[in-house]
Amino acid sequence: MDLGTEFSMALSPSSYKRLVSGEDCQVVARQAIRQLLESVMEEALRVRIRHRRLTHGPGSDRRNGYYERGMLSSWGWIQGIRVPRGRVSSVAEVILPKYKRRQPEFDAAVAHSFLLGHSTRKCSRFFAQIFGDAGISHTQVSQILAKVDESCKAWRNRPLRKPYAFLWLDGKCAAIAGALKRPHTVLWAYAATEEDQQRELIGFEVHRSEAIPHWESLLGALIRRGLDPQKLKLVIRDENSCCAQAILSLLGEVPQQSCAVHLERNLGKLVHRDNRGEFQNAVSEIFKQPSLRQARGSLAELLQRWQDREPEACLYLRANVDKSLCFYQVATNGIWRSHLKSTNMLERFFRELKRFEKSRQFRFADQKSCERFYYLFAWDYNHRHPTMPRPRNPSRRQAQRLQALRRQPSSSSQGGTTVCSTQRLLTGNASILPATQES
Repeated sequence: MDLGTEFSMALSPSSYKRLVSGEDCQVVARQAIRQLLESVMEEALRVRIRHRRLTHGPGSDRRNGYYERGMLSSWGWIQGIRVPRGRVSSVAEVILPKYKRRQPEFDAAVAHSFLLGHSTRKCSRFFAQIFGDAGISHTQVSQILAKVDESCKAWRNRPLRKPYAFLWLDGKCAAIAGALKRPHTVLWAYAATEEDQQRELIGFEVHRSEAIPHWESLLGALIRRGLDPQKLKLVIRDENSCCAQAILSLLGEVPQQSCAVHLERNLGKLVHRDNRGEFQNAVSEIFKQPSLRQARGSLAELLQRWQDREPEACLYLRANVDKSLCFYQVATNGIWRSHLKSTNMLERFFRELKRFEKSRQFRFADQKSCERFYYLFAWDYNHRHPTMPRPRNPSRRQAQRLQALRRQPSSSSQGGTTVCSTQRLLTGNASILPATQES
C-alpha cells in the first residue's frame, strides 16, 4: 500500500484521536529513549569492566545481569529500563543518581510552573493531566520546591564582588495570609556598576514595615556580603525618612538622592486639581535640564510664577527639592542622569511584578513561599535585563520641532493653543509631527 492510498483511507475515531493527540508519537519516543539509554549504559559498563580488569587483574570484575527501573522525563513515564550491572562496577548514575526517578529538567519545569503562579496542588493537577498516573503528588512538588529554598538562601547570601557605584532602595507591599490589617513589606536593593553598566537585584528582605531597624538589617547584610560603601557614589531612595536614617548610620557620607518622581506625586496632592497637570509638568522640567545651574534657573522661574497661586506647594518644593538634585553632582552624562534621578529602576521591576500578581490574585501562604517566589522572579529578571537601558533620545527632526515650539511666544490671537500643545509635547501626550506631514 502506497502513502497516498494510506492517507485517503478513513480513520476510526480512536485512530484519529491518537493521531491528533500524538499518543502514538509519544509511545515511539519513549521506546527510542529507552533503547538509547540502554545502549549507552551497556557501552559504559563494558568500558568500566575493561578498565577494572586492566588495573586489578582479569578476574576482578564481570557482568552480573540486569535490573529494571523507571524514570519520569519530559516525554512521560519511561518504565522497564534495563540497567546492566557488574560485580563491582555500576552505571546507575549514567541516567539518574541513586533513589532518583526524575530528570533535572522535570524539576526545573515544576519550579517554572510555580513561578507562573501555580500552588503545589495546582502543579500536581497540572502534571497529572499531562502524564496521567505517572505524575507527581503535591508532596513531591513541595520536596522539589524545597531545593528552591536552598537556592534562594544561597542567592541571598552570595558574595558581592562587583564594584557597585549606584544603589537603589525601595519597598513593596506583599500579600501574605494572616496579615490582613498590616501587610508585609519587601525591602529591595538594586545596584549597578558604572564602567560596564551592569545592573542586578542584589537582595531583599521581608519585614512588617519600613522602619529604621528593618532597613539597617538589609543594608547590614549587603555590607557583610561585600558591598563597599567607599565605592558607592550615590544611593537613590524614595522620600522615606527611615531609609534615609539607615543609610546615614551604615553607609556614612554617601550622597543620597531622593526620588524626583515621588516629589512630583507629593506635590500633586498639594496643588489644586485645575493646576495639577501644568504644575507637575513644570516640576518635571527642572530635572530634565542638562546642568545643575539650569535646573536652579528653572526652579526659580517656577517659584516666581506659582508662588501666589499655589503657596503651599511652592513651600514644600522649596524645602525638599535640594534632596532631589544630588544626581547632578554625580551624573556626568545623559545615560546615567535619566536613571539616577528617581527609583524608576526598581519601579519598573515592581510594575512587572504587580502585573503578574494582579493577573493571578496572589496571596502567599506564608513568608517562605513569598521569599521563594520573589527569588525566582528576581533571578529571572536579572537574566533578562543584565545591562542598563539606554535612554530614549528624540531624533534630530523631533528635537528641532520641539525647540521651535519652545521659542514660539504665546499671544492672545493664538488663544493659548501653542502653550497647550507644547505642554502636551513635553508630557508625551501628542504626536510631535503635525497631522499634515504624516506619510
